Amino acid sequence: ATSVGVPLQNLNEPAVFVIKKQSNTLKNLLEWLREHSAHGGGASVDAPMLLIDDEAAVREPLVMLAEALGHRAACHASAESFLRDADLDSAGCVVTDVRMPGMSGLELLRALSARAPGLPVIMITGHGEVAMAVEALKAGAVDFIEKPFDDATFQAAVGAAMVRRARLIAERRDLAALRAKA
Repeated sequence: ATSVGVPLQNLNEPAVFVIKKQSNTLKNLLEWLREHSAHGGGASVDAPMLLIDDEAAVREPLVMLAEALGHRAACHASAESFLRDADLDSAGCVVTDVRMPGMSGLELLRALSARAPGLPVIMITGHGEVAMAVEALKAGAVDFIEKPFDDATFQAAVGAAMVRRARLIAERRDLAALRAKA
């Protein structure tokens, strides 16, 4: 069994799920989010995963995986089309390739840091180097995954990013409510 810590909004201690199958990680996290959201504690779990990769052979299976887990996914073949068309306010997380024609994933990460602070970005690459991973994480990526990766690795990264986003949105909402009372 695998344990996944999920910090709760109003508690200092994390809730811990014991997951019997590694492949159910994201499913369990989404169930937690649904329950927590139903009690006024979080953002919508229907927030889509936004995927940017220039290779259709990578995009299509990842979209199918996300949908199989009951999650919406929107994909783009380039960083430029993503920045032009994506609804960043409703996004749950972004998954982007590092090396793409035109704007790279690292350049996209920097642009997102300015446009949508707090939006979790997961970097994926088939050409992973330690220096590249360090650069991505210093620029604000929440995870860096080297292709090929297994479903469980992807599910865990997306699940953690979605929880992070939901917590941020809940914290922003609570802060706005506190400011309104002041």
